Amino acid sequence: MIPVKRLALKHAATPLMGRSHGVHGEPITFGFKVAGWYTELKRNVDRLRYARQDVAFGQLSGAMGNFAHLDPRVEAVVCKKLGLKPEPVSTQVVPRDRHAVFIQSIALCGAAIERIATEIRHLQRTENAGS
Repeated sequence: MIPVKRLALKHAATPLMGRSHGVHGEPITFGFKVAGWYTELKRNVDRLRYARQDVAFGQLSGAMGNFAHLDPRVEAVVCKKLGLKPEPVSTQVVPRDRHAVFIQSIALCGAAIERIATEIRHLQRTENAGS
């Protein structure tokens, strides 16, 4: 991510035609465009860090989540050895929303990378594409 920040700073004064829906708008700088990429990537890194912490839970509390057949201390020891935290309230599984947030964070990273790649491709267009 640091190379993206460096690129934004390096081109802070490099003029570029701003576009909206592919149509010329107000002038901007290439550095300004790249700064937008940088902040989006930074948000995604933050999301992934949070999601990684939020998904790191486990459970051994049984089919109903009530520890009918296992002492909760066993779950605590096993989770600790696996680098997980015991799920505070679970049924037969760790709540799926934890995994959904993690997968969504990965998807947002992929979407950002695709958007940046498409924008780089569009920056290569000639101005007389219809000629």
